[in-house]
Amino acid sequence: MKFKFLYLFYFIPIIIFGWLCYKNISSVLELEYKFNKNQPILSQLVPVSRVSENKDSATINSEPVYFDIKLPRKYDKAEVEINYQNLANDIFEIGVAQDETRKSFNFITLENKIFDNFSWEKIEENGLVLYQRKNRYKSINEFLINPPAFEETLAYHAEASPIKAEFLAKGKSIIDFPIKNFIKIITYSDNPEIIVDAVGEYKVNKILINKNLFKIELVGDESTIFNRIEINSLYVAILDKINFGKLQKTQDIYLAGSRFLTKVEKSYGLQEIIIKGLTRPVKESKININELFMPYTQVFANRDIKKISVSKGDIEIEGSIFFLNSKYLFYPRYEVFYGDADLSEVNYILARYVTPKEEYEVKTNTAVFDIKEIPTPYRKLRFLFSLPDSTSGDIVQINSINIRLIGEKFSIKKIFEKIYYTLITNH
Repeated sequence: MKFKFLYLFYFIPIIIFGWLCYKNISSVLELEYKFNKNQPILSQLVPVSRVSENKDSATINSEPVYFDIKLPRKYDKAEVEINYQNLANDIFEIGVAQDETRKSFNFITLENKIFDNFSWEKIEENGLVLYQRKNRYKSINEFLINPPAFEETLAYHAEASPIKAEFLAKGKSIIDFPIKNFIKIITYSDNPEIIVDAVGEYKVNKILINKNLFKIELVGDESTIFNRIEINSLYVAILDKINFGKLQKTQDIYLAGSRFLTKVEKSYGLQEIIIKGLTRPVKESKININELFMPYTQVFANRDIKKISVSKGDIEIEGSIFFLNSKYLFYPRYEVFYGDADLSEVNYILARYVTPKEEYEVKTNTAVFDIKEIPTPYRKLRFLFSLPDSTSGDIVQINSINIRLIGEKFSIKKIFEKIYYTLITNH
């Protein structure tokens, strides 16, 4: 019995070796979605109420729609090829989940009819496209080196900044009104320091975006309130969203961009928001927030600075960039292009977009995602189809979904390293 036990013990490394080979020997996994069939690795398109499937295709009649891939191992890149037709919407996108909650997605555009129908000058380089009303730039690199003004430019899935000079004024900025849960700050400073007075737990993420340009995220939970935030720079902006706590007095905040959204979830937050343009004669406008959970949207014809006056708090507002005051303005990024954007004062759009291939009214496009660092809860990778601003009905017919997952190549050396660390860890 003792002999048999020792004999079995010697086979443990061989068993581990075989298991690791099985898990890692193939660096590429190719999958094809089977319509109207259950598959062990690929889930169905869901919710099923938004999709009609037959043996050859699936028709999406309401968005969004998603599917999951159960990963047998770790992969670095995902290539998703979509063959489709009868697109009734202007924009068709696919995204991959970026966090464990599956609330944040990185989207790649499969088709944008607005761009395809542009008569503007177009420059294409390495997946980037620069649309310009007048032929000012000869290359995208020239655009990035000498960027145009924030007010006349939009970006679409592309990173670019209008900053082209240093900001030299010294001082500090103080956010002295309560903000709930989360705040994303961007500041221009050679060495940003932040002092936070908060109730509840939170963590600080500081990320260098570009030279002297830092993004600082304060991430709390549902009970966290940031009462006061001090930063050693005059050049401070809040990105995307502000979730106000209860205010003791009216708070002015300055919006750069053409889109303003707001929502209230508690009755105390029902109020009137006053908006006033600062840089040209614009009539004062008001948004009367009188319903809970109802999103209120205001789209302006220009991207000039506008003063937003919030009287009571307990309200969430969204926009491209918010400034604390109108004196120390800087623009860390361009506003995002949306399908309903007013383009009358826009001269440039920088986009990451590849036009789909078309044959007999059937189109094909491929989205390539970096998935190396993406969290995959329960080893599931989620993809989502988005058709912004679509209405119910047959929006698009999908004829095929082919996925190619690419991971680290097989290596005997790495296999032995994994065996070594597996044995060490188990002791």
